[in-house]
Amino acid sequence: MKFRRIIEIHKETAYPESLSVYQALLQVWNECQQESNKLITELETKLDAICLGTMPTKHNDQFFELAQLVKGIIEKHKH
Repeated sequence: MKFRRIIEIHKETAYPESLSVYQALLQVWNECQQESNKLITELETKLDAICLGTMPTKHNDQFFELAQLVKGIIEKHKH
């Protein structure tokens, strides 16, 4: 769920300023963040395997370059 969607839900709620609404939306946000972190970790593990050559691929050089590019993008957006 994206941040904009959470804002939309907040605005559509009968009592948008209530503490329970904020707590529920914060919980959804945290769950989404945890899922994203899990997916990023899995992707990094697979990319590391490609870069280290432990994951057999048909076109190793192309996968290595792509893996390096994706790892750079992940690092930029991680912080």
